[in-house]
Amino acid sequence: MKHIRKRFLFEKKLPAEIADCFIKQTAFIEYNATAKLEVPDDKTAYLFTEDNRVIRPFQFKDKDRVYYIPVPDPILVYFNTAYFNFKNIESAKTKVFQVLEETVLSEAIINDLYHFFSLSNVFVVSLISALEAFVNEEIPANFEYSVQYKKRRKVLNKAKIQRNVPFLEKVNKVMREISKKHFAKEHPEQYKLIEELKEFRDSLVHMKPEAIKTENDFVYIQALSFRYEETLEAVAAYMNYYKQDYIVECPCGLEL
Repeated sequence: MKHIRKRFLFEKKLPAEIADCFIKQTAFIEYNATAKLEVPDDKTAYLFTEDNRVIRPFQFKDKDRVYYIPVPDPILVYFNTAYFNFKNIESAKTKVFQVLEETVLSEAIINDLYHFFSLSNVFVVSLISALEAFVNEEIPANFEYSVQYKKRRKVLNKAKIQRNVPFLEKVNKVMREISKKHFAKEHPEQYKLIEELKEFRDSLVHMKPEAIKTENDFVYIQALSFRYEETLEAVAAYMNYYKQDYIVECPCGLEL
């Protein structure tokens, strides 16, 4: 899998004919000339890119300089973080096994161990954050979800679904009710990888430092045997199943 196309919030791709008209009728300011320009609160600044995208940025003032910064899609930021950690995981794991063949547990070996497990942890936490943020975003504002408790049935709105419904229930049942589509049924192997990702994340965040040889061993064994690339592709497939072409490879041709 290659790196993904980056998107921003408040971004719109203009058709060529509209972009041409927009260019002719608008007074543009070159980006490098905005250092001292502060937009009043009752006005809105927009960035216009070379490929005819209009993006609403936020203003950030640092000392006497004003910056206009596009707002990255946070879901893609999480996914992108997982991707770049994945790119380094296999080589880091290979190095771990190489250095462990040495007879002395040196500081360099310890650093390599920490490096690998850090990459693994960030991958898992970032990827599941991307998935949960995606599901939360896809819940319509007026959607209601009925939950049966022991003594009564309760109807939850979007905010309460986001906060109170368990992760896998949102990923499976809630999204199925919203879309009338069933990813787990149509793609059971990829859904199984998502379940394993959730299990791995839970193991990481519920570790017990006092345990000598129990679930903590399982976490590190899992890190060494986890199917990182297949899981990354499964999450991308899930997102694209419910939102067409959301995760796509960047067309730039660069290897990052």
